[in-house]
Amino acid sequence: MQAQLQAQMMQANTRFGYLMAARGDQKKKDPPMYEGKYGEDIELWIFATEQYYASRRELMDADSSGFVTIISSNLGKSVLNWYRAFITECERANKAPTWSLFKQQLRTRFRPRDFEYDLRERMFRLKQKETIHEYVSRFQDLLPQTELAISELEKRFFFQNGLSEETAKKIKEESPSTIQEAIEIASNFEFAHYSGKPPRAPAKGSQGSSSSGHRPPKSKQQNNKHYEKKKGANDDWKKKATCRNCGKGAVYAILEAEARAFKTEDQERPVTIFIDNGSSLNGVTEELVRKLELDVTE
Repeated sequence: MQAQLQAQMMQANTRFGYLMAARGDQKKKDPPMYEGKYGEDIELWIFATEQYYASRRELMDADSSGFVTIISSNLGKSVLNWYRAFITECERANKAPTWSLFKQQLRTRFRPRDFEYDLRERMFRLKQKETIHEYVSRFQDLLPQTELAISELEKRFFFQNGLSEETAKKIKEESPSTIQEAIEIASNFEFAHYSGKPPRAPAKGSQGSSSSGHRPPKSKQQNNKHYEKKKGANDDWKKKATCRNCGKGAVYAILEAEARAFKTEDQERPVTIFIDNGSSLNGVTEELVRKLELDVTE
């Protein structure tokens, strides 16, 4: 009687264990998918898949197709088409499509041929445009993808190269020997100086208009060039006239100059003035036009 009760208890415990395991599987998130797109991290997908199916480690390591068959439902369309060809080739060669062989062939098919070089180029081009925490995350997304050893000095170089100028300077001063030390120095420096916010870019000299809304004055060189261009473009404007002061002829009347006249800023209005070298009392001289940097029109 007692033995029967113990057997029933063991069956109940076993059933309870199955129910709890099934409940745990229901709570699991969807398994990681791999679409085979350019830039998609194959190594991260492999790692995530092995973690997701950690309870099936024995099947994963077995010399059979069992585990590969399970994860094949986690492949996107283009990868699934490749998988079909992979299975066919294994059957033709009388090979078991094991998880180990699958990973090897997957890398060969979907990794760029020059992947290791491209990866280092991406690390070199990586630039900090956000907080130090976000930059470190982006850097650490790239670093584990390599299958070739990278020295600590090289890791520090790639990391330091993309940092803001002040943070990179701080790391150079401290001269850390490992990438982890470099990350700690950068994080501590930016949290102390920027409170965890993105570093501000150095201010650039403003070349736009002022807050008053008026156009910035043209440089003297620009005005002189404009004047000389107008003066040399067409000589038809030159007309002989008689000077009212000395009575001599052969004086040339010149162009008009545009200016703005106002007593106060809200009364500003455009005016036009003749440019003259002495034949008219109502004009201004070329020297004054250059000095005041006025616009000259025909």
